[in-house]
Amino acid sequence: MMTSKRYVRLLQVLFIFHVLCCFKCGDDYTDAEIKQPAITIKMNNTVYHPQETIWIDAWVSTSNFDTTERDSIAATDDHPFYFSIHQLKTGQTYNVNYGFNHADVVSSLTPFSDAYSCFYYINTVKGVKDANGKNLFRYRIGITPKETGVFLINFPEHVKFENVDRKQNLLSVFTVAGNNTMVWENCNGNVMKRNVENGDVFVEVQ
Repeated sequence: MMTSKRYVRLLQVLFIFHVLCCFKCGDDYTDAEIKQPAITIKMNNTVYHPQETIWIDAWVSTSNFDTTERDSIAATDDHPFYFSIHQLKTGQTYNVNYGFNHADVVSSLTPFSDAYSCFYYINTVKGVKDANGKNLFRYRIGITPKETGVFLINFPEHVKFENVDRKQNLLSVFTVAGNNTMVWENCNGNVMKRNVENGDVFVEVQ
């Protein structure tokens, strides 16, 4: 027969095991999330001319990944694709300004929408399912610069590039004071500063 002391000890052990399980096993559910795959971007980043369209092709899997079940699940939306356009400048206290007045944007597959924030004029394009039956959403975006210069196209951090020359060396001509390589023009008393990110591509227009 189990003594009262042994019974109490067993309860203590079970309680400790339960607490440890809450911290350890519970993490699998607390940290669980639906992860979207990275969008792959392909573009011919050569030297362009004003009124010449820069075509960007992109695609992403139609499946997300459920970290709880550790399995792929069908996407519930068409993976909206975000990007913004900026233009580099010299001889100022900043070296980046808003490029939406200096370039036109078109989407050949679906309509796009835009939204203005202080430093970003964000263009949003929805994907369409691959016409050949592949499990992909596809995007085709055209950007037409109106004038010469160096433009920055900012894609989300979570992207992959396929044979894209990001031409980060173009930024070296546009130096600016401070510890950051890019400083935006003042917007309502606010100034954004940052360095080059994974989603940044520089385009030369001559």
